[in-house]
Amino acid sequence: MGRKVPRRLAGFLTAVLLLAPAAPAAPEPPAPRVRTKAVRLGQPGLDRWPASDPTNALARSVWDMHVYRKRLYLACGDLYANKGPVPVYALGPRGFEAEYTAPDEQLAVIREAGDALVIPAGDPREGWEFGNLYVKDPQRGGSGRWRELRTIPGALHVLDFLSFGKSWFVWHTTKSGTAPALRSRDRGETWEPLLEAGGWFLPFPGFFLVVGPAEVRRCDGEKTEAVFLDLFPGDSRRTVGRYASVGDRVVYSPATPLAFVHAPVYVLSASDVSDGAVARTVEEFRGERVRDIVARDGICHVMAAERIAGDTERYRCTVRSSPDLALWTLSADVTLPGLPWSFEVLDGRFCVGLGVRNAATSGIEAVGPESGTVYRIE
Repeated sequence: MGRKVPRRLAGFLTAVLLLAPAAPAAPEPPAPRVRTKAVRLGQPGLDRWPASDPTNALARSVWDMHVYRKRLYLACGDLYANKGPVPVYALGPRGFEAEYTAPDEQLAVIREAGDALVIPAGDPREGWEFGNLYVKDPQRGGSGRWRELRTIPGALHVLDFLSFGKSWFVWHTTKSGTAPALRSRDRGETWEPLLEAGGWFLPFPGFFLVVGPAEVRRCDGEKTEAVFLDLFPGDSRRTVGRYASVGDRVVYSPATPLAFVHAPVYVLSASDVSDGAVARTVEEFRGERVRDIVARDGICHVMAAERIAGDTERYRCTVRSSPDLALWTLSADVTLPGLPWSFEVLDGRFCVGLGVRNAATSGIEAVGPESGTVYRIE
């Protein structure tokens, strides 16, 4: 047995321990930085659609933005008033410049296909025998110059594009009112039928969903099958607006064309895609007016907007971010002089493109003198 500590010595040691300073607590993790400063980068569409004509506000709207090879690309135009042709603006080291002019009335979405940038033709100015894709493809165009791929038979409005596996897919409307989905096995040179009635695409690892107004179909790139699942629980809308893929999950919101209304956020994982499944509603965005969803470097960002009372053309723009789609933190909170329409992340910094507000109770009354302006949030 060890030797006993004398009672006096034991008391002395106890006093020393009680008086000794406590070990420093583990430092609190730094609070997420909230970006609150908006820096105006420019309003490139003014050259093409001057503010002297108020009806140009719709065409200047930045319907979509996409970062490709460290340049920020904008989708603009107006198919309602036929304001084409439409420049494809890109932000580079020297500011905004028009890289290409599309023979189109409106460009609405920008997609990627491997190492190519692809913009579907919203409303081609040429005949309706074929629809277009506007492609910046390093494999076919020297250093990656733009080219018009006019090959989609009977396409009036090409609504969505997806590159999946070794094939390209489009969904489009025709003059007769049908909305088929097509597949191309040769990078858009020729097309074959996929579905008589298509819909928006939601990509997952190994398959994608075709979300039509009447049904949802699962496609592995070759075959499709109907799946009965609730993609929009509690919402009557059945069309996809914005989406971003995060690992084996897709984060998305319903479409709100020209309407500044409530738009929730849903999450669906690949393993959830089965008959009877219900998408998860992200509670943080209940009641929000979600404008865009972007995933970069493993982090998902959701941009929402709120009109500031008493000033019809100023908006509070917020961005919440999450690496795991469970915990969302506020990462940007700014006031902007117009309605936020699109969002991107360029070199780690947020960019927001402004568009119009539809002030009409029926039809279109586009309001937005700052439409087409792009801001960097820092």
